[in-house]
Amino acid sequence: MQVRVNAGRHLSPLSGICDAQSVKTGNPRIKGTGFDGGKLIKGRKRHIMVDTSGLLLVIMVTAANISDTRGVKILFWKAKRKGQSLCRLVRGWADGCERNPLLG
Repeated sequence: MQVRVNAGRHLSPLSGICDAQSVKTGNPRIKGTGFDGGKLIKGRKRHIMVDTSGLLLVIMVTAANISDTRGVKILFWKAKRKGQSLCRLVRGWADGCERNPLLG
């Protein structure tokens, strides 16, 4: 928040940009793993949300079978629950989610 204020921006961003990365896990018995059919990877998926300046807002790790669209919805919900620091967040963008009206 301090970096945003020092840059002359509002304390809370209006928009967030989201992306996800699937990564393999070494032990197949680890809980929380899944299969990402798009990338053919069995493991976990890292989801991140940054503001339009590239400053990190939210990070989340899920099973790889969670779709990017669903992951973005969860990230957006978590960001909104952060309280004062992200209270103005109203818009999010993500790869492959152009047809999703929630992120408008």
